[in-house]
Amino acid sequence: MKKFAFILALSVAAYAESFTGYLVDAKCGKAHAKDAGKGCASKCISGGQAAKLVVGDDVHDIDDASQQKAKDYVAGNSAANLKVTIQGSKGEHGIKITSIAAAQ
Repeated sequence: MKKFAFILALSVAAYAESFTGYLVDAKCGKAHAKDAGKGCASKCISGGQAAKLVVGDDVHDIDDASQQKAKDYVAGNSAANLKVTIQGSKGEHGIKITSIAAAQ
């Protein structure tokens, strides 16, 4: 029974989810969770602030290992669109990003 529970726990932890929301910087957070805040959020994330994801009223951390993926996305999109869809999994330390793209 313990082996089954362990395998089930691993399966749930590895399950990929889809999150659609706004990339924001840790300093300003939800204040930039709209199109009007994308320039400031982009500047702050590119300047070293941690990226977070705002989905509705919820602010999600992005795990340390995935911060570079968020920063690379921001750098490559130059504040054009910080409304994104992230594929990944939510863990103890935030969302682990598998992929990130502009939201449709």
